[in-house]
Amino acid sequence: MVEAWNEGREEYAHFVTTCLKKNVKPCIHVVKHSEILDKTLTDGEVSPAGLEVLEDMRASIFNPTKEDVPIPVFALEADSFCELLRQFGRAVRVDCVGYLEEKIEKWKRERGLLSFDDLLSQTAQAVTSEG
Repeated sequence: MVEAWNEGREEYAHFVTTCLKKNVKPCIHVVKHSEILDKTLTDGEVSPAGLEVLEDMRASIFNPTKEDVPIPVFALEADSFCELLRQFGRAVRVDCVGYLEEKIEKWKRERGLLSFDDLLSQTAQAVTSEG
């Protein structure tokens, strides 16, 4: 993505200023977004603002006024990156839930505690088991 930005920042700025409506975020904030991305991608100063800017620079949110102009490579890269971040976030949440469930079960076993759900599960097992 760094390479796509370094090689395509002018292409992106030109596209945003000439092919998008003037009242959309990418067009209104193209200079500010470019400055933030320069700090984030070129200078390595990663920040929440840099990630927020990428959300505004995704190709999937563009509704170009000119159909014959290709979408900049950087905007496509931003789209891919944001999607990977979303997938990673979902995976982390799933892992956290699994981890917490294991820790809670261990904690309850060590203390001999049962929740209402535990009692219902044990009742269901007793009713459906053979023997």
